[in-house]
Amino acid sequence: MTISLSARHADVLARPESRAFLANPGFPVPDATAIRRVGSTGAEEFLATGLLLREALEQSGGLAPDHAVLDIGCGWGRLAMPLAARLGPAGRYLGMDAAAEAIAWCRRHVAEVDSRFRFHHADIRNSYANPQGRIAAAAATLVPWEERFDRVVAFSLFTHLLPDAMVRYLAEAARLCRPGGVLVATFFVLDAEARSALAAGQADRAFPARHGIARLSNPAVPEDAVAYDAAEMLALFDAAGFDAEWRPGAWCPRSAPPFEYQDLVVARRRGTPTGGAGLRGAVSSLRGGAVRGWAWDAGSDAPVPLRLEIAGRTVAEAVPESAAEGAPPAGPPPGVAAGFTLAVPPHLLGREVQDLRVWAGPLPLLHRPQARLADPAEELAAAWRRESVRRGLWRIEALRWQADGSLGGEVWAIAPRGEPSAQPPWLFLGEARVQIEPLEAIEDEAGAALGLAPGAFRPHYDFHLPAALLGRGGRLRLGTAPQELWEPVGGFPLAPAAADGDWASAMDWRAATEALRAVTGRSMTAHGPLLDLLPTAGLPPPGDAGAILALDGLDPPSRGGDAALVAALVAALAPAGLVLLGMPGSAALLDGAGGTARLLQWLRHGMVPTMEAPAGRRVLRSQTHLSEVWGAAFEVVAVREASLSGLRDLVVLRQRGAATIKGQRE
Repeated sequence: MTISLSARHADVLARPESRAFLANPGFPVPDATAIRRVGSTGAEEFLATGLLLREALEQSGGLAPDHAVLDIGCGWGRLAMPLAARLGPAGRYLGMDAAAEAIAWCRRHVAEVDSRFRFHHADIRNSYANPQGRIAAAAATLVPWEERFDRVVAFSLFTHLLPDAMVRYLAEAARLCRPGGVLVATFFVLDAEARSALAAGQADRAFPARHGIARLSNPAVPEDAVAYDAAEMLALFDAAGFDAEWRPGAWCPRSAPPFEYQDLVVARRRGTPTGGAGLRGAVSSLRGGAVRGWAWDAGSDAPVPLRLEIAGRTVAEAVPESAAEGAPPAGPPPGVAAGFTLAVPPHLLGREVQDLRVWAGPLPLLHRPQARLADPAEELAAAWRRESVRRGLWRIEALRWQADGSLGGEVWAIAPRGEPSAQPPWLFLGEARVQIEPLEAIEDEAGAALGLAPGAFRPHYDFHLPAALLGRGGRLRLGTAPQELWEPVGGFPLAPAAADGDWASAMDWRAATEALRAVTGRSMTAHGPLLDLLPTAGLPPPGDAGAILALDGLDPPSRGGDAALVAALVAALAPAGLVLLGMPGSAALLDGAGGTARLLQWLRHGMVPTMEAPAGRRVLRSQTHLSEVWGAAFEVVAVREASLSGLRDLVVLRQRGAATIKGQRE
């Protein structure tokens, strides 16, 4: 939007502060192509337009240094740059736009310079601004999380939206605007004077075509310019929860003096700003059987009471007990317990509920008239399905050394999205390609998690590697071509062996040796005493081991659980000692009956007992579990995916609080 230079605009740009900004905005300016896309002829006009937009926001909507501002259709940072001087340390800004290149530029040149500024891309389809977008504007979610803003800005946005999209955007603006907050937007408003000017050919634009309650400037590109009847426009704001008024613009002559080029709408979100100026919060997620977010009252030391309401009844209550993840820079200080979790009652999971609300004291954080509370197992299954089908997933299910030195076995595989399911993949050992043959075995449980009909999922393949190919070992990889490998791309490390059973231990020992050298620069024997633990060997004795090998995993003791195990490992290690721990990758958990349920349990809880062991034994831990439960004593310094036999991961842990030995040489 190019703003004409009225006398008021000329006065704004003549201020010493404005001249200083135009000479040095404090940020880079987009290139000439980007500047032309937003209707400016050059860098100076681009910056001047940003100043005038900021002035319009301040004069019509008010702006305080600690305000949170949402800029819908932020483009190339035209408003963000001059706002930097108006927002204080507690202020924050979020810009969103459908143009991915504009958001990328703003993140690199604005957000990386000033942490108060963030930018979000939403690939929303618009025939004028983003014709190839994936998301229909009438169904768009502008910001896919819950956050409240004091001021919502939409300059030259609704002038490019059709009625169904306008309704959706107003609903999203109402969701994101605080009660008592203000939405400032520009429109082409059709009142009696505007229609007379259009009929006389006196307006800067013509709107010859009707589209529902709107009129279009160019039917071939419907969203090129869109005008709305004044009464219809105000009614839509009212229905969305705003009390709106509008001021005339200079795009067509009217009796009242123009305020801007386009007509300016100022809309106040109905409701009383509750909780005082210091109460802030947001819902970050509604998944995993819980509502998570943060809430903080800057004016009080007391914890903010949280409650979850469904259909007018309180079903869960809590207070913040953890760090505030995902809070903006102006949010709670580090170390303040502001993060909360509201557990959804189990009987409501998997159901459609009405009128879901989340409150932080008197402050509404979330309101969904209708919501489906997914069961965590369903969510995990869906996440696994998406990831598996996106990347492909495979593992070696069995290896059998033959007397003639050849190797046979079975592969279990899910094809990546887009791969023809009727075309079997190939195994690659080095440059050699080995054909695999599909088997008839069906896995309905895994197929159900992938969304397939019963009997449709046959993931098993048989293979045979001649002795001539095995040579000195290597990595087995799977895919349709060497350049189109499925996950895990690193493959399956294959150590040569003469008899069944020897290959696994040889492979694991070699992988541990390589990991130690990569992390420390030293060989296995140079680490002083080595302690090799079996899962069922009990707690290690105190000592000064340089490294502890637990390539088959570790069991927690019957009393004390992981805490006792961690304490024993610390007591058994020399300073900066290492633990090499074998853990399953997600594919390894699928092995055998109940594999899908086992995988989902592991993802959900972080620990799961193996199928063949008694209850409570041979516990497998996820990397998330290690970070959360073992993190105070050990740091994860390396993860070698699928480097151990059975496609298990090798995780290298270093004892905290001791000098690092990385970089030392023998």
